[in-house]
Amino acid sequence: MSHVGCVWRDGVCLWSDARMADRAWSRARGLLGRRAMDSQEALWIRPCAAVHTWGMGFPIDVVWLDGEGRILALREELSPWRWAWSGQSRVRDTLELAAGQIRERVLQTGQRLAWHSIP
Repeated sequence: MSHVGCVWRDGVCLWSDARMADRAWSRARGLLGRRAMDSQEALWIRPCAAVHTWGMGFPIDVVWLDGEGRILALREELSPWRWAWSGQSRVRDTLELAAGQIRERVLQTGQRLAWHSIP
């Protein structure tokens, strides 16, 4: 992964162990090879309009964002060996989370998320 940071909403860090995948290799690798994600982990993929869980052994929640970090679409518990896209033409980035995080963090379309690097 290229950068370590935090994903924020309304001045609160929601995921303190976030990674930014913004290079070809880090985007292609994504979460492959991982056994699970914990509730503080997030993978922000830039740019990315579609995801897959081929080769993964756990489900994930997926959040699609526009260029300003606004949530355009959500997908809860995408099972292993699947793929998904938002169906939205304005998607720029995708956020992958541990399954259950959309519900736990009460994410909704229209909310704005922001990436902040940790030096």
